[in-house]
Amino acid sequence: MATQEVQQLLEQFALATQRSIADLASEMRQEAAETRRQIAESAVETRRYVDESAVETRRYVDESAGETRQYVDQVAINLRQYVDDSASETRRYFGVAEEGLRRDIQLVAEQVMSVDGKLERFRGEVNQEFTEVKSMIRLSYAELDRRLRTLEDVVLTLQARVERLEAA
Repeated sequence: MATQEVQQLLEQFALATQRSIADLASEMRQEAAETRRQIAESAVETRRYVDESAVETRRYVDESAGETRQYVDQVAINLRQYVDDSASETRRYFGVAEEGLRRDIQLVAEQVMSVDGKLERFRGEVNQEFTEVKSMIRLSYAELDRRLRTLEDVVLTLQARVERLEAA
């Protein structure tokens, strides 16, 4: 057995290996094609699922948006009603307060007019008393002036006498 046989065996083994490799390559190509086909089918199914989910999500969002709009509209209606009611109540309150203030202002005006009259009477009385006091002061001043002149005359007379006595 010699080298020829080993050679033949090696060639047979090489041929068998080449066939195995070719068979494996063919199987791998088939498996790759099958895998591509499965991936393509899966992609189609995934697209369909995503599209269905998107449609369902849009529908859900649209329904939610509609519900939200209704809720906001109802809140706005309730808020407007509250503001209107509050404004009416505030107007009534200020109407009552205004009437009370008008009465109070009228009372204050009447009291001011009363005090004004009293002040005018007081001014008249003070003016009259001031005039009387000025008259009394004039009379007192005139009397004091007369008495002072009399005293000055007496002092002058006494000085003159003292000077005559001292000269004599």
